Amino acid sequence: MNHNIVYLIRTVRYCGGFRVRHMRTYMLGTYKYKSAVQSTNLKKVLVNIPPSWLEFRLQFLPQETRDFSTEVADVSEQRDGKTELHEQSSMNALNVIQESAGDERNLQMKGRSQFQLFTYALETCKTPCDVLDLLAKFDYSSKVVTSSFCAMWRLIKNMPADSKPSERQVIFEHPTFALASQYLLEHSADAWGKDLVYSLHSAFSLGVPQNSLLIQTLLRVCQERLNEFSDKCLLCLVCTLKKMEKSKNVDALQLGLQMVVKQRMPEISDINLLQSMMKHFGKDAQLSLKKQFENRILKEMHSLTSENVRSIFNTLGAMNYTSIPILDGCSKKIVATLPGTEFWDFNHILNTCYILRYYNVEMFSAIESYVTSFINLWSIKQLVMLLSVFEILRFRPTKLLDIMAEMVINHPESLDLKDLLIILRVYSQLNYVPKGQDQQFFEALNCSLSSYLLTICNVDLLKAVFSFCILGYLPQAALNHLMQKDVLSDLLKPGGANLKHIERMLHTVRVCLKVDKHSFSKPASMLQQKSSFPVVLTSTEVREVLQTILQDTRKFRHNVQLEHGYYAHFEIKMDAERKKILPITEAHNSANLSVQRVVFLCASRYSFCLDMCPRGTLAVKMRHLKALGYRVIPIYCPKFQELGKEEASPNKQSTGTT
Repeated sequence: MNHNIVYLIRTVRYCGGFRVRHMRTYMLGTYKYKSAVQSTNLKKVLVNIPPSWLEFRLQFLPQETRDFSTEVADVSEQRDGKTELHEQSSMNALNVIQESAGDERNLQMKGRSQFQLFTYALETCKTPCDVLDLLAKFDYSSKVVTSSFCAMWRLIKNMPADSKPSERQVIFEHPTFALASQYLLEHSADAWGKDLVYSLHSAFSLGVPQNSLLIQTLLRVCQERLNEFSDKCLLCLVCTLKKMEKSKNVDALQLGLQMVVKQRMPEISDINLLQSMMKHFGKDAQLSLKKQFENRILKEMHSLTSENVRSIFNTLGAMNYTSIPILDGCSKKIVATLPGTEFWDFNHILNTCYILRYYNVEMFSAIESYVTSFINLWSIKQLVMLLSVFEILRFRPTKLLDIMAEMVINHPESLDLKDLLIILRVYSQLNYVPKGQDQQFFEALNCSLSSYLLTICNVDLLKAVFSFCILGYLPQAALNHLMQKDVLSDLLKPGGANLKHIERMLHTVRVCLKVDKHSFSKPASMLQQKSSFPVVLTSTEVREVLQTILQDTRKFRHNVQLEHGYYAHFEIKMDAERKKILPITEAHNSANLSVQRVVFLCASRYSFCLDMCPRGTLAVKMRHLKALGYRVIPIYCPKFQELGKEEASPNKQSTGTT
């Protein structure tokens, strides 16, 4: 909207005798014209307002037309009376300036407007109470009151966290705060758009209750005047609403904001401002708005800087919107501008990839290569955090894993318990053992874990032992501690958190002790653990292909229960030379050495790393079944399902006979 027109509208409003503005209040569930400051719904939510707020008729305005000339006189009287009670507070900041500046300076000050004098004096305030004391010395206007609220919020934001509650209480009890709030309430409809938005932001940030009359009135006036706000004001409003709880007024204003942003999207020149808006809209943004934002970014892709693309990654993550064209384009720019990138930028980018399920192996490899090339720039904690993110992305950074293993071997004492648990989880889930120094690596980790046995909680102890067992190593001292009766009782107590997961981990530890042939005396309490779990349903596609290949359903079994609680999705039996498939009935004797038992394990994408290496639990299961005499063939179900039946059949036939 043209600035001159906005100025004319505001002038007409201001000169209109301060009439109470009418609007539709559909935001509160009604469909009648009603004043923004007369809603009976808002009268009910004043219970959270401090008593000092209620002294000055903040509750509501009467329905008839008000004589504001009388009320303004009353306001001045009460303000003067309350100011006298605080004469011993801070000295008038304006007087301080005038007394210290000299005659020439005073002459310059006299030529300024009241707002300029107030702004200059505001810079000398050190506390929110100084701001309120200064405000009491000036005539009120929308700009003066808004500047005061913003200054109070800026000052209190920079205070220590422990002093903020008491400072807020002092603000609410200050008489000038109630008077200023009353002024905002009565003049919100006639304020400049910028003053209106920043008043809402600062008042809510200071701790004024969301369900108070002041906040609700400002929200509703913002809804009516939404089209008048500048782009920066819209961003400020979006940020404010992000911090508020859901309500009818908030939801209605947020919906209106999205409509305005969608309308202005092609005209917003500042790409950083636009993506900040979208980031604060987050998951609540409409799909059409997300798509329009995607199209706008794709048009600007050639001109985006490295800082822009990193911000866009974070914005897409906040929106939970996976745009492959944007992510691919940004990834190329990130790879091309890796030098100088900070650690936290890497961390945010990789976390966003996880949120969006975006797996770009080329970018992951480039980040790994850059980090390992400048390994001295990073601390152990930073490397541990980076490895943790790579693990949840199912990416195996083998060079970085080898370097970290060497660091652990040389300085095991540098690991705190949190880092130790992360390292154990990463190496076990990625199924990676450092070549040539595996025993040294395991012993260093075991030594570090033993130093925490007196302080580690039982669940973390189980996780650590579980990770060691997946890697094929037995931490003797930690396992002895885990097998204590009171520890097991605490882990398996009925109603405990994640009980099923704990049972599975204990079961895996027990099977590792038995199948991996460790020389460890297993207590009776350990042997009594649950040894079978529900069988996952078989893939229909795999079963159809097996029937097509074998031409006989008697030659394979599905959902087969095996030793030690393991199961296989399919099982076939072949002769010793693996040239002939035998019917299940003819080869029922499992002790027959001339029979080769072949089992198929259907696994999801999350059971494999990005390089198709089996992950943690699948890897240990395959290791144990091989030790028990089975030939194990894992099936990557997503890839298998992508193939047609004709493509899958010969592929499966060749796999089953190798």
